[in-house]
Amino acid sequence: MKHIFSHLKFKQSDMFKRITDYNKGEKISFAEMLYKYVYNMKQRPQCIQCSVEKVKTFYDFYRGYAPFCSRQCASKNKAVLNKRKNTLKVKYGVGSPVEVRWSK
Repeated sequence: MKHIFSHLKFKQSDMFKRITDYNKGEKISFAEMLYKYVYNMKQRPQCIQCSVEKVKTFYDFYRGYAPFCSRQCASKNKAVLNKRKNTLKVKYGVGSPVEVRWSK
């Protein structure tokens, strides 16, 4: 990402200015600025679970934002809970991690 930053700043200064002007007033990384510019995002996305104005974690340009604001919200989400139950049923044949018999 540093390569892209320096290339845009020194070789494509008009594009660099457009990207920084698009995200004016926000103290975020250049990778996040570029991500928001490319995907035409005016503001940061909200958490899927709590829908509060909590800031979601930005991973990098390729992965984007985390779907949840925290692990607590992720663990309360119905889709995550259903996926966890289904995985337990498929792998171990039980519906709860407490029911798994661990072999020694």
